[in-house]
Amino acid sequence: MSAEPVPLIRTVLVTDKAEPAPEISRGLEALQGLVVQLSRAGDAVSSIESLPDLALVVVDGEVGESEGAALVSELRRLDPTLRIVWLGQAVALGRFGAFPPDRILPSPTADALSDAIKDLLRFDVYSPPIVRALHDCTVGALEGAFKSPVSGTRECFKANQLMFASTAAIVPFSGPKLSGWCLVTGDDEALSSIRERTLQGADEPNRAELEDVAGELSNHIFGYMKAWFTRQGVKLSHGAPLLLYGPECRLRERGGCLAVVVCPEIGGGKLWVQLSFNLGSGVELEAPDEPVKIGSGAFELLA
Repeated sequence: MSAEPVPLIRTVLVTDKAEPAPEISRGLEALQGLVVQLSRAGDAVSSIESLPDLALVVVDGEVGESEGAALVSELRRLDPTLRIVWLGQAVALGRFGAFPPDRILPSPTADALSDAIKDLLRFDVYSPPIVRALHDCTVGALEGAFKSPVSGTRECFKANQLMFASTAAIVPFSGPKLSGWCLVTGDDEALSSIRERTLQGADEPNRAELEDVAGELSNHIFGYMKAWFTRQGVKLSHGAPLLLYGPECRLRERGGCLAVVVCPEIGGGKLWVQLSFNLGSGVELEAPDEPVKIGSGAFELLA
């Protein structure tokens, strides 16, 4: 069995010291998946502009109040969705302009820093067991359609990215401690391939029929995920799929982190299955190593 994927969260620590303070280092090292790059304040903007998948910036307040506040304002201008943590002496919020840092830690202990980052990036939700479960649910649903093995890869995108191909189905879900949506999106090649394998001899599909494929697939995948969450002690309710059509792109969102499954071998097309969590979501899983159970009812489409 391959090693479980670790969510890689690219982070820049802005400090004018050769090495970060021990408390800062311990706070960052306590979080699995952080990829930390050091940058001096004067070089921070150019460094950050070269990192398109950046999720978090930690600013050591010892770079100076004026220079640090100007840096925060410039980062907000470049990317309003970027998470920013300010460490050290409190600064009047007005110095940061209209958008201050997401967290200000006047006395940044290791625990306070790691807790602040977990709160911002939802590490309690964005975890390898959920990625694994989503992968298994996706593969199970597709194998029900293809009646043969399907390969899929697991990936984790940055906290504020959503992939969107030509057609998408979004299933909203909610519960006492967890809410968000499951998104299944694919291009015409992938969705046509699924339909052809399910409806032998079917005519060339039109747009509505491709939307039906995405909608049915999202229902099956999230149905399996909902059952898995129930066995974790997390009860969820969900709505009907919302169907969308448009150009391929990446969308920004201010919600929690994403577990992303990429299945590239679907008729030569692209298919992504994504699980996104709203801010404020967070759960403790009761049995995170429990395997997904795929029912005997086959995924099928009606002609």
